[in-house]
Amino acid sequence: MYDGGMAEAGWYPDPHNPQQQRYWNGTTWTEHIHVPEVPPASTSPPFRPPPSGQPVAAYGNPSQVNDIGDWLRSSFSIAWRKLGTCFLLTLLGLLPLLGVVALVVLALYDLDFGGDQVRGFGGADVALLVAAGLVALGSLVWYGVVTIAQYRVLYDAHQERSIGIGDALAVGRRNVGRLIVAYLIVYGIGAVVVAVVLGVAVALLLAGFSASGAEEMIGRAAPLYNLLNLVSWPLSLWLSVKLAFIPVAAAVAPRDHGLLRTSWRASDGRFWAVLGRILLLSLVVAAVFIPLGLLVAILIAVGALAAESGDVSIGLFVVLGAVFGLVFGVVIYFAQIMQASGVSRLYADLGGPTDQ
Repeated sequence: MYDGGMAEAGWYPDPHNPQQQRYWNGTTWTEHIHVPEVPPASTSPPFRPPPSGQPVAAYGNPSQVNDIGDWLRSSFSIAWRKLGTCFLLTLLGLLPLLGVVALVVLALYDLDFGGDQVRGFGGADVALLVAAGLVALGSLVWYGVVTIAQYRVLYDAHQERSIGIGDALAVGRRNVGRLIVAYLIVYGIGAVVVAVVLGVAVALLLAGFSASGAEEMIGRAAPLYNLLNLVSWPLSLWLSVKLAFIPVAAAVAPRDHGLLRTSWRASDGRFWAVLGRILLLSLVVAAVFIPLGLLVAILIAVGALAAESGDVSIGLFVVLGAVFGLVFGVVIYFAQIMQASGVSRLYADLGGPTDQ
């Protein structure tokens, strides 16, 4: 293994994909790649580029993450390859909800709102609703298991490995408790911060209410509201980067690595590169969601107008609305899987710790 000195410029095995080569210019990796006609011998030692003087993240990621084009193509390709597996996992995750619906229907089946009284609802029905609530709570935990399993499937695919659904679910069951604790901490801290900020804001406004009157209080509230927006937007973007890797860390990080700390440190030295890619993923989802959503809404509106006017073509609009609604759901689901794929690939590029 290369251990010292500055490597000469040339073609070397790509640290992200051993099946291809990437050009090292003597200082850092470039964007130029090619697939050699004869693959490197498996016995040759891997190449490790020397430090280039550029900032390196805490987990030892390369001097630069893969360019956006390579990352986006890889994210799309893996999402497409593993779409069927992820969809099957999603169906498994939604199964408990069928039990919730069945329990609620049984509890309310005999309900009768005759006159001013509610009849047909007794202690057994209350017990069924309580059971439905418990099953719903359990379904949230189970969906956390499924989410971890999906990230593990996608991460392993980016590493040219394959993991079965059963093994992926086993990883999810082992780590779902850590995921729940991490999100409880995040949302708990968020709730406390929001409560404190709102409390302080309300106290400041009410302090001068009696003296200034309602109109002046409203005038004082406007700049305070603008200030909160000015602070909350950059804070939200920063947190979106720092907390983006919690689910993939739950899927692949060693158990002695805390999920919050792992996600927080993954972007060290690469904040803007990570933010740009996360925003790009959001733009991809928005570019799909907005036009398809508008089309479905237009079809529904036109169908409603046709029904109101008695137009016989209402059936056509209903069919078109159903078809485009189905397409809309499928495309949005794929966009979500692509987001998970992109985050998984980015975590690998940043050198996030794994249990492999």
